[in-house]
Amino acid sequence: GAGVGHVQLHGEGARAALKDLPMALRALYVMRVNEAGETVTPSPVELVEGLQGDLPDPNAWTKPTNWVVNGRRTVDWVLLDGLQGGSG
Repeated sequence: GAGVGHVQLHGEGARAALKDLPMALRALYVMRVNEAGETVTPSPVELVEGLQGDLPDPNAWTKPTNWVVNGRRTVDWVLLDGLQGGSG
């Protein structure tokens, strides 16, 4: 049977599910940007660390990750989406 191979994480609930997604799924993580081009959505690492109650670590991407204990923190693609349709 056909299975789902890709997921789009768009919205707070969907992004919060990142840590529980199996690594076999290809993940597209959507981040919103404001009119100045600044991201207003937490990065995947900031989101997962925030859910765990830790302060975001700006050097987290350089450290080894325990996938079993900490859950998934990586995505395959990031889409930057503006406030107006078609601006992403």
